[in-house]
Amino acid sequence: MTRRIGAAEMSLISAYVNDIAGIALDEQKAYLVESRLGPLLETEDCVDYAELRRKALSDPTKRLENLVIDAITTHETSFFRDEAPFHLLAHKLLPNIIERKKKVDPSGPLRIDIWCAAASTGQEIYSISITAKELLGDLNKYRISVLGTDISPAVLAIASAGRYNEIEVKRGLSARRLERFFHREDKLWRINDELRATARFKKHNLLHDFNGLGHFDII
Repeated sequence: MTRRIGAAEMSLISAYVNDIAGIALDEQKAYLVESRLGPLLETEDCVDYAELRRKALSDPTKRLENLVIDAITTHETSFFRDEAPFHLLAHKLLPNIIERKKKVDPSGPLRIDIWCAAASTGQEIYSISITAKELLGDLNKYRISVLGTDISPAVLAIASAGRYNEIEVKRGLSARRLERFFHREDKLWRINDELRATARFKKHNLLHDFNGLGHFDII
């Protein structure tokens, strides 16, 4: 049975989650805290939510903090989610950047750096890579780098693996794109190596300093 959260505990948890993840939880979201953090009370042997917070704050490894983040964040994503941004990427942003860079340096492969600031399990990252491949053809003529960052280590591990089940690939991917850019691996579909090589992943909290991430042509 999931333990109910009191008003005082909700205030503590809300402030803690806002501090570590920038997610605002008002008293109306008590049900969300109970459903997502409640199971951690049992697995972490905590009598209440206040103890869960205390243990997380005192854990120098950040293990429990990461578990809280993984539980409380919503990882809703899909391939080519909201088609319009990818249409804009293919028909305006990438062509304009390539044209501009060719004028500056017409020799050698052009470098294009893209940052996806909330990568989740990677579908958006690979949608960007697929868009670039469809537009540019031979990616060896370019140096495409797509950085995916997220606050959750768990979703980044999935993104980095680039392996998706039948339900996930059917959300946004046409049969043509699935057959062209993925291959079967056991019961899953894995992104082809050429596109996987364009992507890199890094844990990053958007509340923290952006220094060190690099410079980007598109965010």
